[in-house]
Amino acid sequence: MFSRADEFIAGAVGRLDDGDPHAASEVAGVGLQCHPDSGRLWEVRGCALCLAGDPDEAVDCLERASLLVPLGALAQVSLADAYVERWLPESALAIYDHLARWDGTPVALLPRVAAGLGRLQQYVAALRTCRRIVGLRPTHHAAHFGVAYYLARLERPAAEAVPPLRRALGLCPGNLIYRLNLAAAYVRMGRLADAYTLAADVSPERLPCRGWAAQLLPAIEWGGDQEMAAAYRRAAGGFDDGGH
Repeated sequence: MFSRADEFIAGAVGRLDDGDPHAASEVAGVGLQCHPDSGRLWEVRGCALCLAGDPDEAVDCLERASLLVPLGALAQVSLADAYVERWLPESALAIYDHLARWDGTPVALLPRVAAGLGRLQQYVAALRTCRRIVGLRPTHHAAHFGVAYYLARLERPAAEAVPPLRRALGLCPGNLIYRLNLAAAYVRMGRLADAYTLAADVSPERLPCRGWAAQLLPAIEWGGDQEMAAAYRRAAGGFDDGGH
């Protein structure tokens, strides 16, 4: 069993790396009984509790850690995430904004920063963060999608979302959400032929929700497959009147 603080830290981090935040929290908790002044143990336990879905305890641990050691980037984003869960938006925003601008933030954490900014409805900052990810890691398909998503949240023209959506789909061609969003953007632009090419083989049963059927219906009707169009109308919640 562990005895030194660094051994408990390594054990807890190892369990975090294995995807078991509950076990990581337990190891760090045992370590803190022996080493209550170890800022890093409080830090690791706080990160683990955040991932385990316990924001109240996570905030307590991470704030204690911050009094003992400078928090690392993972701990900072974990604290911001926990602040969001506890609805302390100003505290969360201060951290997210710092991490979004700080050169020391690992690229792997920037998606969490962008998502946090989005949850706080800071769409300009979230868009800027996604663009930063794309600049640092051009093959990050989710970041390209994030660019398109936040452009839409900012009510920018659909045409602006097409290039990042095409890039995201090109990098991850099996992603149905990317394909549906690109098709929907084409519908909004009036490019029904392009939209139909993307949606023609997507049955209504594969759509995540009814709203997609309504968005894509113009393209499906343009394609001329009456049976498919009728199925989309039913999925959209309308009566099948033959398209009239």
